[in-house]
Amino acid sequence: MKKFLLITVITLFCLVMTGCSNSKNKNEVITISIIEETVPEYIILSDLDDKIYNIQIEVTYKKGNKEVLNLDKNMIFPNDFEKLHTPGVHQVTVSYEYVSTSLTLTVIKRLSNYYNVKVVYPDNTIATDVVVEWKANGKIIAAKNLNENGVAVADLDPGLYDINLRNIPDGYIVFNNLYKMDEDNKDLTITLIPYSLIANGNGSSNNPYVIEDGYCKVSFDTLSIEGLKYYSFVAEESGVYTLESFSNTNCSNGHVDPYLMFILGDGSFDKSGNTNENASNSYDFKYSFEAEAGKEYKFIVFISTAQNLPAETLIKISK
Repeated sequence: MKKFLLITVITLFCLVMTGCSNSKNKNEVITISIIEETVPEYIILSDLDDKIYNIQIEVTYKKGNKEVLNLDKNMIFPNDFEKLHTPGVHQVTVSYEYVSTSLTLTVIKRLSNYYNVKVVYPDNTIATDVVVEWKANGKIIAAKNLNENGVAVADLDPGLYDINLRNIPDGYIVFNNLYKMDEDNKDLTITLIPYSLIANGNGSSNNPYVIEDGYCKVSFDTLSIEGLKYYSFVAEESGVYTLESFSNTNCSNGHVDPYLMFILGDGSFDKSGNTNENASNSYDFKYSFEAEAGKEYKFIVFISTAQNLPAETLIKISK
């Protein structure tokens, strides 16, 4: 009876430690060693089984031949393998055919997911009062103020986030719809964009608003053709200029649909910039034209639809 019990215990130990019923004779194995370059710097707990299997051991047999095996969790004593389910640095014993070696593994619950957003002015100074929001599926997951270095930091689960800025100072904008972050892009710098208010002209055909290169903010009190305003632009350099609107910015007052009529040299209108394929979205216009240095160019803008009045939007001219 004692002999039978001893054989049973040895057999169970062999099955737990090495699965030796399918292995070579135990006397054939001389040494086993861990191939260090296959050991990960750390193992995320959720990937434990896969990462263990990717570790390799080199087995040397009595005849001098060698074999490389993937580490099976059954080669680790059950109590040691249980340790690996707790984050930390663990030393476990790996056994194969009664020959053992030691292996150190670092297990973490998850990667550190600190998402960092820096917000600066064009001269690289810090925009101190801005609040950064991380959104997923339209919901705010985190909202953080900028620290003394101008960086907002959020510890988030891995995923794709839309970045939105609040408390943007007057005279600056940012296109919130452009900024996204994920686990491969955890550091982002956003530079606020300056815009100007129109100071010259009154928007009439005889006294059009005078605008220059860059962004300007415009406001409309009425809709449709009744609210049209005239604009004038003088090119400083010859070349192709682009005239476009941005209705989905922080400067917009809800839904805005601006409309462009570019005045050609013979006084006729070119409306081709209003086609959807030219603009960033179906509400905006985008129009390019060849300009001569020192020559004046005129165009008309009005709002066809708006969620609220007065309706505000941005117009940009760039070369």
